[in-house]
Amino acid sequence: MGINKIFQFLGIPALLIAIAWLMSYPVLTDQLVHAHDSNSNYIKSVAMAVSWANGDLSGRWTPDILWGHGYPMFNFYSPLFFYIAAALSFIFPMVLAYNTAIVLVFGAAGFSMYLLAKEFWGKGGGLLAAAAYVAAPYHLLNLVVRGAPSELTAYALMPFVLWALYRLSSEVKLSVFLPGVFAAALVLLAHNIAALFFFPVFFVYSWFLFLTSKQAERSRGLAASWGILMGGAALSVYFWLPAMLEKGFVQINRVESGRYDFHAHFASLGQLIYSAWGYGGSSAGGNDAMSFMIGPVHLVLALAGICFVLCSARGRAMRRQGLFFLFLFLAGVFMSLEVSVFVWERLPLVHFAQFPWRFLMIITLAVSVLAGGAVRIFRGVARSWASVIAAGLVVVFSLPFSKPYGYESVESVNKNQFLFRSTPRDNMEYLPVAAKPIPFFEPAQRLQTISGQVQAIDQIFSRGTEARFRVYSSSEAILVYHSYYFPGWKVAVEGRELPLISNPPGLIVFPLPSGEHQVRIWFTDTSLRRMAGNISMTAVGLFVVLMLYLLVFVRQARIKDLLMNRKGIAV
Repeated sequence: MGINKIFQFLGIPALLIAIAWLMSYPVLTDQLVHAHDSNSNYIKSVAMAVSWANGDLSGRWTPDILWGHGYPMFNFYSPLFFYIAAALSFIFPMVLAYNTAIVLVFGAAGFSMYLLAKEFWGKGGGLLAAAAYVAAPYHLLNLVVRGAPSELTAYALMPFVLWALYRLSSEVKLSVFLPGVFAAALVLLAHNIAALFFFPVFFVYSWFLFLTSKQAERSRGLAASWGILMGGAALSVYFWLPAMLEKGFVQINRVESGRYDFHAHFASLGQLIYSAWGYGGSSAGGNDAMSFMIGPVHLVLALAGICFVLCSARGRAMRRQGLFFLFLFLAGVFMSLEVSVFVWERLPLVHFAQFPWRFLMIITLAVSVLAGGAVRIFRGVARSWASVIAAGLVVVFSLPFSKPYGYESVESVNKNQFLFRSTPRDNMEYLPVAAKPIPFFEPAQRLQTISGQVQAIDQIFSRGTEARFRVYSSSEAILVYHSYYFPGWKVAVEGRELPLISNPPGLIVFPLPSGEHQVRIWFTDTSLRRMAGNISMTAVGLFVVLMLYLLVFVRQARIKDLLMNRKGIAV
């Protein structure tokens, strides 16, 4: 059977699924992979699943964690991966749901890169680029060493957004524009730092396409590109706007200090070319116990692709694309090396990235596209064989790195109880500013008396971020509800909202008049969150209307045209 028939028989999707499965199947177990952040991300997945079970889809406040003191987890931390894990938890046990979500987003990277690279290099080049992207050492580092599912999710989406920009530069079509808008929104929801790195690439690529596209399509293509950005921002504004504007309410500076200071985490050029695989961490002075290599096979294939781009007389547009991704590769390398420290020091927002070697996500994207160009050196059947053999070499080289260091069993307990005994496992950067670290303990009661004569406190309702109590007091009293205060918490007695009292531990403390009272304590949206949510809901409504138009009216028109053409009727 010839190679072209093999392609037709198996199909590119089947080959992509096989490659992704081969690289990621060790993760698909009923145990957690022993990785740097597996536990913290598993806790976040449980938190989102519990929030959904309580009817809270955003999960901004995780009430059970920290012995019930709570944490504004998803008011700041990108939620997309945890939406996926929470949805799967209704089908699978929690650990398996978490691992299944990881495998799904890991595999999606191959399809995303294939769509982009085949536009430049054809199907064979698209297959090789997808294999290089899936089997990239940095991709596997996030999978089995760092345990970074949110970054894996953003990694899978970035090529799709670039594909949409490229297609719109030649012809503006709703069937490309709407998926592009959706993918841009998902990048913003997937990983804050990945979005911070990627959207400058988005801007540069959109202008590059504007300057190199046909004169007749320039303005419409650029407008569509900006439409993707604005549409994606509108769909996801419910998350990113509060995350940006409310960071002053938490101790966010913790992410820049100590071991998170970016100065200590630049890679060296030698480490990018080759560094031994390890399961440890990143440290100052080049004594890292983890690998930052791009991949020798990746680099060789990318060099072959660059040679084709520079030396071939065929395809000026193809050559332009190759040169752009070469520029992107070099820019990513520069930003990951210490020579770029002056840039980092002058861009305060970038400090939140913590690790300059995170630019490997941009380097890997560029090098994978360039690697796909290597097959263009060949022609005809030889090109198909070259793409399969080269993809096989990439997979064989990287396969040893897909093996986890080990596994961890997770206690099989009630999800709420699991969270109750858990900490966020981060640097407590989302701890409210007024909150002081206190000895974590389970209070005898959630609502307790600080002063005054209170005869009885009966809890009559508690679910998620709301609790109700019946309180009997013979005098004015001061009560404390054992939860950290964060904007959105309210206390009301018989429907009348009470003022809250500032206090050193940063808990919810309020005065109560004498008598028998119904006390309601609950967490709700601030005016900023409501506004952002309304914008997102409006954008979702418009998006759905346009999708229905595309699926119903445009599709019907195409079917009608097809039938008329088959009947020989001029249209």
